[in-house]
Amino acid sequence: MKRRRAGWWLAASAAGLCAAAGAIIWLTDRQEPVYEPAPGPLELSAWLPEWQREAGLTDALQLEPQLAGLYAFGIYFDESDRLLMRDAFATVWDELADYGDHREALHLTLVNDRILEGGASVQKDPELVGRLVATPESRARHIDEILQLAGRLGAVGVEVDYERIEEKAWDGMLRFIGELYAATESHGLAMRVVLEPRAPLERLSLPEGPQYVMMAYNLHGPHSGPGPKTDHAMIQRLTKRLKSVPGRPVLALATGGFDWGADGKTAALTEQQAAALARSTGSEPERDEASGALIFSYSGDSGDHTVWYADGETLTRWIGWSRQGGIDRIALWRLGGMQPETVHRLLLY
Repeated sequence: MKRRRAGWWLAASAAGLCAAAGAIIWLTDRQEPVYEPAPGPLELSAWLPEWQREAGLTDALQLEPQLAGLYAFGIYFDESDRLLMRDAFATVWDELADYGDHREALHLTLVNDRILEGGASVQKDPELVGRLVATPESRARHIDEILQLAGRLGAVGVEVDYERIEEKAWDGMLRFIGELYAATESHGLAMRVVLEPRAPLERLSLPEGPQYVMMAYNLHGPHSGPGPKTDHAMIQRLTKRLKSVPGRPVLALATGGFDWGADGKTAALTEQQAAALARSTGSEPERDEASGALIFSYSGDSGDHTVWYADGETLTRWIGWSRQGGIDRIALWRLGGMQPETVHRLLLY
């Protein structure tokens, strides 16, 4: 997608912004440089989840001149451990494919969520991964199914996002990665593998060939008290750990944020939703220097609330810290609900 014919409605304005920008250093409120840009261009990719179809597609269209890859999320599994494509995903895929040049950047993201009869789900099922990679036969069967689906949909690549991998499954997982890469390579498909921060990189011998993505978020969320999705310390730590990963790895950063209520409930927010909530409650967000994220509090029917979220300045800082650590490939989780200023900042790289 990047550096191709720009045929979408924001392409012309984006090209003008890029031409005017030159070497860019974004400034903080104190008008001090956040970072010195690393040499070499930034390569940006992003996920578009099936449940964020309309807003995600809007962001994808606007960011098209900058995106090197678009990952349609997600292909799940049924009760029989077979790949499952729901109607919502099929709709997203068809709409993306309708945009002509966009097709050459479309990848499938496979997630180890199991959808059970009646619609219930088991998210990030570690036992499922164990079964899929346990034997040469199970791996071959799974790889064949992946290739068939990618071929049927006309995808240019596949991404494996299998999380919560058990210690005993890592040997089979490494074999699976190597075997899947050999198969995708022979079929002319790109391949990416998502890694959690908890993955034991220091003792794993990851196969060469696939592109690896490290999740640099979930520092705070529904599992914790209020705080940013990532911060400078986390990004610095993960960029150092990625030096042991073969190839040119990718760092995944998260958009949006969360609203923590005094009742213990946590709600995910897009950037647009968080900004609208601040306006409607008369709140003035403040910036946390350790993370670059915005924070505000308000009182609602259920008591006091605390909101942390990322805006364009936040993402600029996170990308800058990543580049300082030697990472020039960034993936955004996820498209949908970005403010126009954030889109403009991303287009300027």
